[in-house]
Amino acid sequence: MKELRDLIKRWNLIVRFSFVIVVFIFLSSMLLLLSPTENPTGFVTWGFGTVYYVDATSGNDSNLGTSVLEPFQSISKVNGLNLQPGDSVLFKRGESWRFAEDAYLDAKSGSDSGYIYYGSYGSGNRPLFLGSYEMNNGSIWSSMGLNIWEYDLDFNADVGNLIFNDESSVGTKVDSFGSLASQGDFWVNSSSQKVFLYSVSNPANYYSDIEAAKNVDIIKLWSKRYVFFENLDLRYGGQMGLELRNSNNIVFQNGALSYIGGAYQSGTLRYGNCVDIATNNSMIFIINNTISQCYDSGVAVESWLDAGQTVISDIEVYGNQISFSENNIEFFSTVSSSVVSNISFNQNTLINAGRGWSFNQRLSTYGRNIKLTRAPSFTSGIVVKNNILVNSYFRELQIAEGTWFGQYPEIDFNLYSSSGSYLVRNGSTDYDSLYSLSSATGFEVNGVVSDPLLADISAGNLTPLYTSPACNISSTGSYVGAVPCELPPNVLPTHSTPVLNASDYPQNTTNAVLNCYNQSTLDLDDDSVINYYSWFKDGSLMSGLNESSINSGNLSLGDFWICQISPYDGVGFGLALNSSSLQITASQYCGDASCNGVENCSMCAADCGVCLVTENDISVCTLSVKTWNEDAALNGAYNLSGCFNDSLNQTLGFSVAGNSSIRVLIGSDGLVNLSAPANWHGVETVYFTAVDASNTSRNSSTNLVTLTVLSVADCGDDACESGETCSSCSIDCGSCSSGGGGGGGVAATTDADWTCGEWGECVNYKQTQECEHNARFASKTNSRTCEPEGTQASQESGFQEIVTAVSSSSESSGGSKASFDENQSITETAALQELDDNLTALTEELIREPVVESPTQITGVQLGSQKYTLISGAMACFFIVLFMFFTFYKPKKSGL
Repeated sequence: MKELRDLIKRWNLIVRFSFVIVVFIFLSSMLLLLSPTENPTGFVTWGFGTVYYVDATSGNDSNLGTSVLEPFQSISKVNGLNLQPGDSVLFKRGESWRFAEDAYLDAKSGSDSGYIYYGSYGSGNRPLFLGSYEMNNGSIWSSMGLNIWEYDLDFNADVGNLIFNDESSVGTKVDSFGSLASQGDFWVNSSSQKVFLYSVSNPANYYSDIEAAKNVDIIKLWSKRYVFFENLDLRYGGQMGLELRNSNNIVFQNGALSYIGGAYQSGTLRYGNCVDIATNNSMIFIINNTISQCYDSGVAVESWLDAGQTVISDIEVYGNQISFSENNIEFFSTVSSSVVSNISFNQNTLINAGRGWSFNQRLSTYGRNIKLTRAPSFTSGIVVKNNILVNSYFRELQIAEGTWFGQYPEIDFNLYSSSGSYLVRNGSTDYDSLYSLSSATGFEVNGVVSDPLLADISAGNLTPLYTSPACNISSTGSYVGAVPCELPPNVLPTHSTPVLNASDYPQNTTNAVLNCYNQSTLDLDDDSVINYYSWFKDGSLMSGLNESSINSGNLSLGDFWICQISPYDGVGFGLALNSSSLQITASQYCGDASCNGVENCSMCAADCGVCLVTENDISVCTLSVKTWNEDAALNGAYNLSGCFNDSLNQTLGFSVAGNSSIRVLIGSDGLVNLSAPANWHGVETVYFTAVDASNTSRNSSTNLVTLTVLSVADCGDDACESGETCSSCSIDCGSCSSGGGGGGGVAATTDADWTCGEWGECVNYKQTQECEHNARFASKTNSRTCEPEGTQASQESGFQEIVTAVSSSSESSGGSKASFDENQSITETAALQELDDNLTALTEELIREPVVESPTQITGVQLGSQKYTLISGAMACFFIVLFMFFTFYKPKKSGL
């Protein structure tokens, strides 16, 4: 029975555990489905939404529309879809939709759980949305005489502009039939709404293409929310390109708008903005678009309705290239009850305001790259930063043309270049320099006036050259304007001649390792450089050898080796340089301390001794002893070239042996420089060797040279040295103390850096005391002389201090004395302190309030993060409940 109960318990645990695993897998799968996935356009969409495809040429509205193989065809079909938050509609690149023949896009609203996304797929030009009629049918044009032609179709609306021959020219709109006098003049009959055009021949023959911009908005967003547009091209609308009213959470990104506006607003007053952000809008993002040839403004943020309070807030106009509009950017409000806050015009490139197609057709002509005019209500948070403003017709910047209440805009870090006499107008005052402007208003303290050196304005390439002042003056320390600066031309790396040595130089035996050393590398544009190695034996390239070293298996007696280094900076190779030639002069037996049958004194002096030379003798050199103080150097201590002498006047090479701590550097001229590590002192005996071209060698070992580095008392280096005592340098040697007796007593008083224990028992007339440092991981032992118990204690005769790193104390080889590397202990302690300081700084950095910069791109992840918060919270609660259930629930006992 007990075994059966145990079996049932085990099955209960298995079932519970399996249930938890199944639930976990299910919820994880759901979270994966809800997570953002990237489609071919690069836009982040929500994985749970449906993606629809639209192809104007190959599509069919009877298709399913949910794959590139079965796309829809028309915008009418798209407008009829019941889109849900997270759904996407993708239009094929290279295709176009003419709203006059199909339908205008009726964008659907999403919610805070997901945007409705309108974008593109495929390759080629952006999907093109046209608000125009084609007028290329010659049979529809009728001659009225006197070079005036009527297009015999009723457009049902005014026509704002005629665009000829793929935007090579535009028509000139006149106000009456009698004003038609020159090629391209056109008039729209307000009653019949037919177009009359002056042309010396049938317009369909005179022009290869005619587009008539109908008086409509291409995309109208009235009372819409959570809609995302990307990679769309809007053209030839007679009214607005993108019009927003009473909307929020709208993104228009990476798109294009051009040749917008020109229709009559009232009477003979014409209007039209490419992007019109009118009253009651918030959370609007116009990012990284190309906007050009707009009748009024490229981007207008405005409040002009008088019916009650209006709100304009949280508008971001960022990273756009805007050109050839009357005002490239405009802000104004005419409503005293409106609330205006947090409007940012940042990182835009604005050129040629007032110089577009509308210039000669307006009732009044100005032309301003940025126009901030009226604000009769309270305003706050308007920012104009990091823009490039170039070659406007009237002023680059105009501020406060009318009444302005509330905070003035924040205007700084902009780059100006103007062909006119004045840069800025503030109110009715003109300023010809930013210095005078900043002195009077506080604007543009960091602004710059200079040619931005854009690559090719005429071709629409607004990339600043790498030498442009735009590349490093922004408020973030980066570039200003919409386009990053071009990369500077690459400078190939350079390096010095490599050095080739054998590991047993100068023996150069066949069992040596050859090392190729790179001496220095320079890359003027700070690219990361990789050195590539090649090896040549007897003049031939050795394949497969591409490391900085080669082993003895490649060497044979008599070989001549050269190494080559080629520096590469990721773009190109610098000049390859070769080392000098090195010959393998001895067999592999040389160096085994045995002069065997294949060796002799000439090929292996290390084993067989130096050959006796009579005719070619090197005189033995006598060198004097040298003494100097620690932490100093002795340059030019010896001149070996003047000391050793070769009877045949051959050039001698020199080497040194016997030194372990003292550094001995022998120059090519035979001069010797001597030095020692910091705080080191002691005595070493060395000897020098001279070798001629025939490897005949003599040395001064019969007259060994003694080198002595004297200890210098330099208090504070954590070493109790000769000349320092507890009284003259307590920080190194410890504080002086007196005391006696046998095995006890009160702990000695020491300096504040150490805490010491009691003196130990008097053994062999010596007492010791253990101390710990209060600020670092180190310890030391104090010692003093003493008398055995019952005798008079002697005066303290000094102490020996042994400081050891806590983790690395050791015994000397003799076992009678503790040893340590003092410099290493100090270095480790300093490193620990630096680590502690770095951790403190990192902690302070992590708790700082984050700084949010202006976006360069907005994705669905950023705009839909609320959904993840809810999902994560729900999953956390679910697993907590499961944990509590399986922890505290106990099943009823079985009757078994």
